[in-house]
Amino acid sequence: MMRWDELFADLEAQADALDQRDRDAEIADRTRAEQATLEVADRLRAAIGHTVTVRVGGVGILAGRVQRVGAAWLLLSTAEEVPWLVAWPALIGVVGVPRRAVAANSAVAAGLGWPSTWRLLARDRALVHVVRCDASTVSGVPERVGRDFVELRVGGLESVPPAGPRGTEHRGKEHAEVVPYAAVAAVRCPRYPTG
Repeated sequence: MMRWDELFADLEAQADALDQRDRDAEIADRTRAEQATLEVADRLRAAIGHTVTVRVGGVGILAGRVQRVGAAWLLLSTAEEVPWLVAWPALIGVVGVPRRAVAANSAVAAGLGWPSTWRLLARDRALVHVVRCDASTVSGVPERVGRDFVELRVGGLESVPPAGPRGTEHRGKEHAEVVPYAAVAAVRCPRYPTG
């Protein structure tokens, strides 16, 4: 009788081990499938309040505390407490994010794209410094906000590289410059302290 008990106990242990392996494999598969749905914004939402280092095309390396994550950008506060809006397409790499992820918790947060952000900056008449994807810069005050562009009032052409023989015609005069959102790498907003 003892022999049968030992045999059945051994078979049950083997079955339990197979069940555990199957469960482990299923959990691993589900984990991989869930991770495949994550976006960089989800990882950065988990970093809100944490200090990270980001590499930004056209800008270089910025280190600072993650303040907010929008649908089109990341708001980062540098050590000088100067806020930077970093466009997702310009984000090349991030160091220092937690291993977890946080999904957008509301439709409002998920909808914080460039148009709503530029409307806020235009309403407040905030001076901004725009770094474009080609590393050129322009400083001005947002005046008009379109679906895919912002129009900046620029005080002089000194912040705008000359564009051939006619590139100096506005030097020293106020003029408007239209900047497509697709051209924006990052925006520095010195008037807005973070924290």
